[in-house]
Order: sequence, then structure tokens, then C-alpha cells
Amino acid sequence: MMRKSLIFFCLFSTLGLLGQQYEGVFIEKKDVDADNKLFVSGRSFMYIVTTTIPGEDIPDQVTFTVLDVKQSKRTNKNQTEVVISYDPDNGRYQATGIVENAKNLWLHPPRSSFFEVLETCPFPYVKFPIKDGDVWHEKLKVGDEWSQGKWTGNLLFEISYKVVEEKVVDTEKIKTSFFAIEAEAKSSVGTSKAKFLFNENMGFTIIDFTTLEGRRIHFRLDQTIDGESIKSLEDFILMKR
Repeated sequence: MMRKSLIFFCLFSTLGLLGQQYEGVFIEKKDVDADNKLFVSGRSFMYIVTTTIPGEDIPDQVTFTVLDVKQSKRTNKNQTEVVISYDPDNGRYQATGIVENAKNLWLHPPRSSFFEVLETCPFPYVKFPIKDGDVWHEKLKVGDEWSQGKWTGNLLFEISYKVVEEKVVDTEKIKTSFFAIEAEAKSSVGTSKAKFLFNENMGFTIIDFTTLEGRRIHFRLDQTIDGESIKSLEDFILMKR
């Protein structure tokens, strides 16, 4: 009985409103996890969340955990399977996909409950090889299931990204580069923005969104943990119980 309940919970968690995908993202046709450097099986990226949006049910922490799921069972075709979990709301999980390869890294932000508003913000996205001054563009139509009453039908967002600075950390123990990226998503109902701090060995260390209403949602990478391979969302939930 418990196993059947868990299976139902897994389906409930992954179905519902699907996220958006950028048309310009390069997606491999097979072996999509084989060349991943950051999002490898069993690894978790734990982010501390702060925001200017008032509310009591806002998670303090959001974690992206990479699963090792069969291609036929993945939430998004030819994407690395990731489960997003929330703390302190340990009963809520969300399966989604990310894209990582030699040409680009693209993340889908959380979109559950409070985080639905992020569907209209620029997603964390990097084109490789990355260097100071790089610019890239996307166009995305977002359906009114994400509108929160702001529009009907599909709304077009014109999205631009720019690497505005390369910050070099050079000490006796470490020398590495962080790239500061700024993005805008313009539409007929307003403009949302995002700022990212990206390191090729650590990923997105800062993800800072500004919503259409001018509110901020800030993610700061707290720690990265390497764990054992997890074969399904159901197995992940069992481990968390």
C-alpha cells in the first residue's frame, strides 16, 4: 500500500503545468549525461533563498539533485533528470530537466507554488565557450497558465543575455574566474530581469531574479554534495523519508 501511495505521489509531483524551453538551447540526441561536468549523477546543489516578496510559506532552501533515470522515463526528452526539493517543505518534490553539454548550460528554475513567477524571468543559461562581453538572445512564448491573470493566450518574451564582467579570484590557494551575467526578458506586460554569477567548476553560484512586479528572489549556492546514484524520483523520496 505504501509503495502504491508513493508511486501516486511521484506522478502527482511531476505532472501538471509543464515548464518552458528555449528554442535556441542546443540539446544532444543521445548519451546526454555522458559529458556532464557539473550536473553528474547523485550530486546536489543546495541554494539559500531570500526574497523581497512577503509571505510565510516561502522555502528557506531549494536543492537540485541529479538523478540517473532511463531515457524513456525522463520528464523532458534528452535532458538530464533533476529533482527539485524544498526546505522546510519536505513533502514537495518536482522533477524537471536541465541541459549541459559543450555548447551550453541551461537550467529550469523552480516553478512550484510561490516560484511560478519565475517562468516569466530569464532562466539560468550560459553559452560556451564563455568570455567577457558575450551576448546571446532568445524568444519565448509563455502560455497564460503562468500569467497569474496578467495576460490571456501566449505572451512573447524577447530575452537577452550579456556577460558584463569576468571576475578573477587569485590567491595563494586558488585562481579561478567568475562570470557576471545580466539578462532581461521584455514583453508587452513588462520586463523581468536576472543576474547570475557563474563559475565553470561550480556552476551558478548566485541566481538573482527580478520579477515583472519588481520583486527579487535571490538564490545563493550554499554547498554542493556528491552522493550515491539515484535511479528514480520514487527512490529519491524513499531516501528522504
